[in-house]
Amino acid sequence: MGKSLVALPGHLPPSISNLDVDNNAIAHFESSVLSRYTTLLTLNAPRNKISELRHDGCQSALSIRHLDLSFNNISTLENGALACMPNLTQLILRGNNIEMLTGQTLAGLSKLELLDLAINKILTIQPGAFLYCQELVQLDLSHNKKLSLSRRYVETFTPLTKLEVLNIQGCTTLGGRYPTEVLSVLPALQELWVNGEKYPFDCKLQSLKNLTRLNLGTTNFCWTKNFTSSYFCGLPHLKSIKIEGCDAKEYSVSMFDANPNLEEFELFLEINIVNNLLPVLCYLPDLSKLKSVTIANLKKHKKLSPLISLQQKDAVCLGKMVNLVSLNLDYNDISQVGRDFSLLLPKSLRAFSLRGNLLISFQSLLYEIRSSPHIFPSLKSVYEDDQGLKPIWKTNTSPILELSQSPERHSRRRDSVEHQTDNALDLTSKTAQKNLLARLNDPTGSSDSMNQASLVDKDPIFLDFYSASHSMNLGVFSFKKANTLQFRVLNVSNTFITDWGEYPVRYMPEWTVIADLSENKCERFKETFFVVNNSLIELHAHGNFLGPMLSQDVSGDKLSRLTRLEYLDLSRNHLFYLPRLLFTGLSRLQVLKLSSNNIESLDIHIGHMKSLLFIDLTKNSISYISTRTRDELDTLSANRTIFVDLNYNPLPCTCNGFELLEWMSLTRVRIMNKDLLVCRNGDSRLELVGDLSQRVLALQRECISKRLLIVVSSFSCAVLLLVAGFVWVFQKRWWILYMWNLTVSKFYGYKTSGSPRHRAELGDPASPPDPRFTFDAFFVYTASSSDFVLDECLQELEQNRGHRLCVEDRDFLPGSYVPCNMTSAVRSSRRTVLVLDRGFRPAGWTHYAVEMAQVEAARTSRDVLHLLVVGAPPDGPLAEPYLTALRRGRFSEVPPRECRPDVRAKFWDRLSHTLGHGGRGRDRLQPHLVLSD
Repeated sequence: MGKSLVALPGHLPPSISNLDVDNNAIAHFESSVLSRYTTLLTLNAPRNKISELRHDGCQSALSIRHLDLSFNNISTLENGALACMPNLTQLILRGNNIEMLTGQTLAGLSKLELLDLAINKILTIQPGAFLYCQELVQLDLSHNKKLSLSRRYVETFTPLTKLEVLNIQGCTTLGGRYPTEVLSVLPALQELWVNGEKYPFDCKLQSLKNLTRLNLGTTNFCWTKNFTSSYFCGLPHLKSIKIEGCDAKEYSVSMFDANPNLEEFELFLEINIVNNLLPVLCYLPDLSKLKSVTIANLKKHKKLSPLISLQQKDAVCLGKMVNLVSLNLDYNDISQVGRDFSLLLPKSLRAFSLRGNLLISFQSLLYEIRSSPHIFPSLKSVYEDDQGLKPIWKTNTSPILELSQSPERHSRRRDSVEHQTDNALDLTSKTAQKNLLARLNDPTGSSDSMNQASLVDKDPIFLDFYSASHSMNLGVFSFKKANTLQFRVLNVSNTFITDWGEYPVRYMPEWTVIADLSENKCERFKETFFVVNNSLIELHAHGNFLGPMLSQDVSGDKLSRLTRLEYLDLSRNHLFYLPRLLFTGLSRLQVLKLSSNNIESLDIHIGHMKSLLFIDLTKNSISYISTRTRDELDTLSANRTIFVDLNYNPLPCTCNGFELLEWMSLTRVRIMNKDLLVCRNGDSRLELVGDLSQRVLALQRECISKRLLIVVSSFSCAVLLLVAGFVWVFQKRWWILYMWNLTVSKFYGYKTSGSPRHRAELGDPASPPDPRFTFDAFFVYTASSSDFVLDECLQELEQNRGHRLCVEDRDFLPGSYVPCNMTSAVRSSRRTVLVLDRGFRPAGWTHYAVEMAQVEAARTSRDVLHLLVVGAPPDGPLAEPYLTALRRGRFSEVPPRECRPDVRAKFWDRLSHTLGHGGRGRDRLQPHLVLSD
């Protein structure tokens, strides 16, 4: 959840099962809010500001099983405050300010199995406090410094007949004695955590036959000075003893005589025991039963602290432990391991840890292991990583390795594989070491048979486990020795190997099954780093800078050789873009971790990953997953359950992200923690997605109205544009036809008017008065006025006054394209003369020619159209071009034939002047029509 909650959230889906509100500002614990979550099992609310738990605010929350209210500020715990949670099995209240438990404080918690009250201020536990918790199995009262478990608490602890684990470390001591009376009433007790007291355990505790594990003392809470022969006599059934923080001066040789079944011994010292580290083990009565030994120094090394060298005398008792499996000597300022010491190690030893020491050289043990594998037939794990450094020493570059059982193992097929499920390859915890050792099993046996032929060295060793974390030299060593040491598990994290594929880290050993290359700050690696037919199954590469390089691998060559890989971790690699084919070679991949990067969109090919189980995409910036990637996930999920984690991504809660959210709500792919996903709304603010199905429905209603508005607006705009286009085309129809005719005319090859070539063809090489025009006038007329034009006009204007006229019946070439002829005649003539008589009708080609003349006039900004009225005007109405010419006085009226000859002669002279006299006398021209450019 977020970091600013001030109250328990009540808006989440009722079907949630886990609620985590850790580290917020919640001040009041309102169980009424929890009552609406009918399936809630776990509530984690540590590190808030809750100060009290009251009974009057408790409402039924029957489903809750686990409640964590640790590290709040709870000082008031009223009687029956948690009775509304009768099914509660685990209650964690550590790190608060609780001062007292009354007889009714835990009323109603009859099913409680775990109660953690550590690190409080408990002073008193009243009788009957645990009367309602008789099913309690684990009780932690540690570090309540004011609590003293004297005999008056016998009645209080008597109901705890099923208690198995009790921790009272850090509580007030009883005069240096253990609380014998209280412990005696706990018959089922199996594990006890107590301070190291001055006096031994009372023999009255022998009745605790189930008590097998003892954790004695901790830092600042161990006052035992002498471990005498009677110290552990009251606990004869112990199998495991852990002693921590005790600055004891004496270890009696018979201190463990009363513990014949001891199998595990751990000693964490607070001071260095120089030259006397291991002889304390000789005090154990039956060394043959001991299986695990840990002797470690938790104190930080002092600048002048003396160093320890393990020699023969330190291993005298170790040789007697014929069943010893694990030996841990971490953090002891050990500087050297002698050859005599190594020869005395038990043959049963399987794990030997020397972390955090100051080893200068370990060549003797390494030599014994390599040259005489029969001496250590069971040794599997030897750890030397994380060594401390001092300026006067040089770090050893020959690390200790994990050895397999014997060379014969490579001829046998391992049993089934126990797959590791940890998020990272942790080579420091015991659990992780066991998991890694289990992963050495080869499910196919192919790698064993493949490597068998290449093992030709004399007395070869088969090295499974190599750990060199946090060490530059030790990490590089593993690759230098890759030809001779066959590592099945390789950990070189935090070793600053920044170039994978360059000397000395040229390639990954082909027999390595699990590799941890994390936190190396690597920016690039070569394709050849992973050899062909390698055995790699798990690759941990988080904490590097591979993002820029992988974003350019559009063909997927970098990872193409990892054909057996099942687990790939590329978290925290500054990935911002994943090419479509980046993982195209990983056909066996099961787990893909890409968390904590900067990925904004996901479009990768995963359809070939038939074994895919989990994709971790948390803590990215993902707002888009492509359709084809979603389709491939759906196809894969039809045969198996696939988990995808998209937490901490700003998913789009807008119409643009509706398709992604709808897919997430309907797909068979398991989207982890759906109800806790975060999305970005239209105001760019982050908010919880909540119930994904409800969010999709709400978004669908919102987007439908928006989409409808968009569709209607788009359709309206399209109609408006279409109408406007039709209007514009209609208004400009004559201009469009004009330009069309020009284009077609050029296609038909009309020659340019007024050009020298044209004038030469006309037989008129001299320049006319206006070289732009071939004709002085283009006469447009109807059939009723054709005689007037062909007889009188041609006679008066061409014969008598030397004009060049364009007349359709004479100058238009038969069979030619009429619209082009019209346009060409208008452009080639100074004037377009329309003859109007009583029988004129504005239609057909006559009107077409008039419109072309109007376009020509607008295009050239000159007067083109001139009307010639013969006799009475037309009977019908005239169009706008005709009326405009009449209003502007661009017309001439032909005198009747009855007028005197001089009047008609003056008329023709004025008309000749209007047309522009060509000054050519009576020269005749060969009729020829062209189209100007």
